[in-house]
Amino acid sequence: MAPVSAQSFDYMKDVDTVTANPQKAYTVYVGMPSADFRANFRNLKGWTYRGDSFFDKDGSVSPYSVLKNIRKGDSVAETINVISTAGTRSPRTIETYNNCFYTNSYQTARQIYDRAVNNFQYNLGRPTPNKLRNLAGVSWTLSPQNLRVFVSLEEITAGEQSKYFHAKYRTRIGRVKNKLF
Repeated sequence: MAPVSAQSFDYMKDVDTVTANPQKAYTVYVGMPSADFRANFRNLKGWTYRGDSFFDKDGSVSPYSVLKNIRKGDSVAETINVISTAGTRSPRTIETYNNCFYTNSYQTARQIYDRAVNNFQYNLGRPTPNKLRNLAGVSWTLSPQNLRVFVSLEEITAGEQSKYFHAKYRTRIGRVKNKLF
């Protein structure tokens, strides 16, 4: 990814949008029918539907992914990744989803992470730290909704690189049914 140019998208505006409501980002929410997600994003201007990116061997999950179109000069790429119920359950519904912001700059990734945490903290209070394999990570539990909201900053390994772009860092902003986390 090249340095930011005048044509680049305002990724901080997207961070503000996906953290404005703890229960949903854009039109996506846990429990949403998977068909609605596909219908909303398959032909949405400015986004590329990447389809079913992988499947578990037992068919227990059904993932979908969309990529915000990257223009020459963009220093950040954004994706939305969802995992829905699969198998015989009908209709399939979203179990977890995340918005990922990819960049080669640790400073940019950290700014995105800090902005997302601050935005959620304003609405949800102090988070619980949860550092798994991340450089940083926090979460909040929304009790009546049985939902966990999380933000993490991760260093990307070579095996996780996308065929659409290459980046060193990923800031993940997500929601998941609490029982899955």
